[in-house]
Amino acid sequence: MVCTDAEGNVSLANVEVVVETFLDTDEDGIGDDTDTDDDNDGVLDDDDAVPTDPLESVDTDQDGIGDNADLDDDGDGTADNNDTFPLDPTETVDTDSDGIGDTADADDDNDGEVDASVNPQGPFTSGN
Repeated sequence: MVCTDAEGNVSLANVEVVVETFLDTDEDGIGDDTDTDDDNDGVLDDDDAVPTDPLESVDTDQDGIGDNADLDDDGDGTADNNDTFPLDPTETVDTDSDGIGDTADADDDNDGEVDASVNPQGPFTSGN
């Protein structure tokens, strides 16, 4: 409603102002609210871990940093460049290079003996 006072000043009363924004991340003319691929990277938003970044679509450790930029994709605390298994949070080392990580490898030094039978107290203790 427009109101004018005795001095001729105009004011607005009971006016609802609606401001709509049109967000179109990939600038394809389809607003993000209806666009099924907001960043236009070819991965549908429902399957895209980072749906507004066209350079990212996978986040293995779900830490909010896409794997392309993440220095530790599996979140195991070992940087990918030092991790033999950068996408497996349960493994980081393969001492005998047999493709089985030391955590799961019963003979991680590949000497033909099961590791527990060589030293059941662990690899860093002195035995008899």
